[in-house]
Amino acid sequence: MKWQDLLTLLDGATLFESAMHLAGKDSPAEVRRQISRWVASGRLHQLRRGLYALAPPHAREPSDALAVVSRLHRPSY
Repeated sequence: MKWQDLLTLLDGATLFESAMHLAGKDSPAEVRRQISRWVASGRLHQLRRGLYALAPPHAREPSDALAVVSRLHRPSY
């Protein structure tokens, strides 16, 4: 998966789970490796295992704090 493909797939979303991309046509090992490279290069932030956020220069708008909290700790009211 290429960076532009990820941005197109997210379509403006700033948070995503890696499981969403593991279901695609690319091999799971390659997707994990690519996500790891993007985290190391600063394009993504890993919030917890499997949950990622786009880094500020690449996100159209900042992540909503309540959305982040509700994804980190479920159930969240």
